[in-house]
Amino acid sequence: MTIYYSASQKGFYDDAIYPNSALPKDIVEVPHATYQSLIAAQSDVAVIQSDNAGNPVIAQPPAPTLDESKKSQIALICAACAMAIKSGFTSSAWASVTTYGSNATDQANLVSIAQAGQGGSLWCASSSDTWALTGHTAAQVTQVLTDWNKYRSAQQSKYANLVSKINAATSMSAVEAIVWS
Repeated sequence: MTIYYSASQKGFYDDAIYPNSALPKDIVEVPHATYQSLIAAQSDVAVIQSDNAGNPVIAQPPAPTLDESKKSQIALICAACAMAIKSGFTSSAWASVTTYGSNATDQANLVSIAQAGQGGSLWCASSSDTWALTGHTAAQVTQVLTDWNKYRSAQQSKYANLVSKINAATSMSAVEAIVWS
C-alpha cells in the first residue's frame, strides 16, 4: 500500500483503493509515518497544503477575512437570539409576575388558546419557580400573548441592532466585541 498526495486535488490517494489510471498526474509519494502525522495535525485545527515541490505540509489555516468574521459573529448572535426567544418570558397577566415557557410548543399552545378566545391552561411558574399547568381567563391569555409579543419583538430588535453594528464594524476586534448580553 502506497499513499500519494495531489497538490492540485488537495487530497491523499491510496493505491490499494485507486488504480494508477485514476491517480492525478501531480501525485507525490508520502511515507506512511508522514501521512499519519499530517492527518493527526490536521485534526488539531491545522490544514494540509502543498509546498513548492507539491509535497504535503502542515500549515496554520488562513486568518478569517473581515467579512467571514462578520458572518460568523452574526451566526453567533442569531443563535443567542433564538435561545433568548425560547428561554421563556414574564407576564403581568396575574397579580404577581409569572414566567411562561416559549419553546415552539409553548408558542403554538399560547396562540391556539388565544385564537379560541375562551381562555385555557398554560404552563407557567410563579415567583417560587414552581411550574404548573394553570387555568387562565381569556383576558389573562390576551395579556400573556401581548407580553410574549413584546418580549419576542424586543429580542428581534436587539438582534437587528447588533447585526447592524456588526455590518458597520471596520475591524476584527470591533466585530468580536459585539456580543449578545
